[in-house]
Amino acid sequence: MLFRKRVLIAVTIGMALTGLAAQAQGHPAPLIVVPYEGETNYVYADGQFQPMDFCQPEENVSRPQFFAYSPDGSQFVFRVTPADAWLGGMLYLCDLQTHELNLIAEQPAPDILRTNAVWSPDGTQMVWIDANQKDYSMQVVVYNPNDGASTVIYERAARSLGFQAPVIDWSNAGIALFDILEQDGLGKPVVVIVDPVSGESNSYLIENPSLPEYGRWIKSGEDDLYLLNATTYNELTVLDPKSGEIRTMYGRLEFYNPAAPDGLALLAEQTDEIGAYRWSYVGDDFSGSLELKGNEFSIALSPDAQEIAFATFENYPWGGRAYTIHDFSTYPPQSTGVDDFETGYNIPGALYVFWGPRGLRVQQES
Repeated sequence: MLFRKRVLIAVTIGMALTGLAAQAQGHPAPLIVVPYEGETNYVYADGQFQPMDFCQPEENVSRPQFFAYSPDGSQFVFRVTPADAWLGGMLYLCDLQTHELNLIAEQPAPDILRTNAVWSPDGTQMVWIDANQKDYSMQVVVYNPNDGASTVIYERAARSLGFQAPVIDWSNAGIALFDILEQDGLGKPVVVIVDPVSGESNSYLIENPSLPEYGRWIKSGEDDLYLLNATTYNELTVLDPKSGEIRTMYGRLEFYNPAAPDGLALLAEQTDEIGAYRWSYVGDDFSGSLELKGNEFSIALSPDAQEIAFATFENYPWGGRAYTIHDFSTYPPQSTGVDDFETGYNIPGALYVFWGPRGLRVQQES
């Protein structure tokens, strides 16, 4: 949850945004601004802020709020539900170069909750979970965009104590999901790691009484570790899939663009609120605090990782404004307002920003 926070960055409204960077592959890369309310998302590109008019799903469905970009940034996938449905979820795939939109997963049965899709590290496949709230069964589905084939590679082997929509992620170490299974009449938190080729799985019981708050892969050098928890003093609890050991390490979480891993990165300092961070930026020879607080979807790196976009929340709970920063030669860096939202009581504003793929790694402390 985001809270009202005065932004201490010098804001320059009305400046022309110089060069929204396109990918090295030449794919268009508009900045997507998701508002707090309304039926339309918006894009900012070529100096214009306007309703998003490409890759629009069929009518009478919910507005997409989250976009999962392929590792090279050339495509994204999003989930919507029919206007009269709460569960389920149809998945659409958008090609950012051609603006072609394909429905890759139809609305499932009424009792099924479908998660957002996650890309494989090489960008050739994606995975999601279909969880049944009635009998607590679950299927992990891998989808191949090249041939349109969907394959169930894992099914929940034991009944959950209660309905749990697991969290899923994919790295070179495998497909990992966090779940709560029933064992001896008690709910036991587990991490299940599935081999995407063979479908073989290993389960790791979490003995720590504190339930995982994250459930996602992070990069530590060349290794993939599964992040369970993080504290405000940079203590990370991780599962090492090579040894099966759950251990503590110290380091700072860093969001980066997998398509441009050597560009700007965003240091995330954990706050007392789950999923909320204080943000700083790091370049080759410069760094600084943004004096911003929010979740990971309130900030984004450009496709070439040379610019930053962020949404403020200065009018809680109605959202705020969207800005970009492209010049880091001075401190604090100047930001440019890019949206047309008003900021006032009961007037919905910007909520999330999306601009390209995002990964998570750790700057380990010695």
